[in-house]
Amino acid sequence: MKKIALAVSIMLVVVSVSAQNGKAEYDKGKAAKDWTEAFNYFKQSAEKGYPKGMMEYALKLTQGEEKNYDGAMNWFRKAADLGDDSSMVYIGLLYSNGLGVKQNAAEAVKWYQKAAGKENIFGLMNLGSRYESGEGITKDEAKALACYKKAAEKDDSQAMYYVGDMYLEGKGVDKNTDTGLQWYKKATDAGNATAMYNLGVYYYYGQAGLPVNKALSKEWFGKSAKAGNKKSEAALKQLDFK
Repeated sequence: MKKIALAVSIMLVVVSVSAQNGKAEYDKGKAAKDWTEAFNYFKQSAEKGYPKGMMEYALKLTQGEEKNYDGAMNWFRKAADLGDDSSMVYIGLLYSNGLGVKQNAAEAVKWYQKAAGKENIFGLMNLGSRYESGEGITKDEAKALACYKKAAEKDDSQAMYYVGDMYLEGKGVDKNTDTGLQWYKKATDAGNATAMYNLGVYYYYGQAGLPVNKALSKEWFGKSAKAGNKKSEAALKQLDFK
C-alpha cells in the first residue's frame, strides 16, 4: 500500500508541475497587444499543457480570417479534460451552433451541465436558458430559475435581470412583482442596461405593478442609453414624455 501511495504522490507532483508549464507563455499572451503575438504565445502555452493556454489558443482558432473550428474543438476538449470550465462552455457553444461538429442541442446541454457543476457563470446561464426553452433538455422553468439564481449570487447582472423577469412573469415560481422588481433593482445597481430599459418601459406604460411616471421613465431610459442600450436611445427620441 505504501508503494502505491508513493506512486500516486509522485504522479500528482508530476501532474502539478506539468500543469504549470506554459503559464509564463499564457501570461505573455494575455499581456500581448498584437493579435498574432498573443496567438503564438497561447499556442506555445497550449503545447506545453497549460489548460488556460489551451482554452485561449482554441478561442483564437475560432477567430480571424481562417477559422479552424475542428482544431478549436480539439484543444477545448483537452483543456476540459484537465478541468477547465470555460472550455466546457465553449464546447457547448460549438455544439449549439454546429461549428466544427454536427449541431446537437442535447450534447451542448451536457457540456453546459458540466460547466455549471463547477459553478461557471456562463455554464449556469446557458443551462438555465435551455431549461427555460426546453432546447436539448426537458423544459423546467423552476430549474431554469435555480440556475439563474446561482449565477446571480456570483454578482452577474444579467442573471439578476433574468431572475427578476422570472418573478415578474411567474415562470418557475409564483408571480411576485415586488420580488421581481427587487431583483431588477439589484440588476440596475450592477449596471444592467436591459433592466434599466425595461423599467423605462414599465414606468411609461404603467406595467409590472408600477404607476405611470414619465419622468422616471425618461430617467431610466437615459441611464440605459448612457450604458449603451440602443433601444433606450430610440425610446428617448420617439416617445412623448410630457
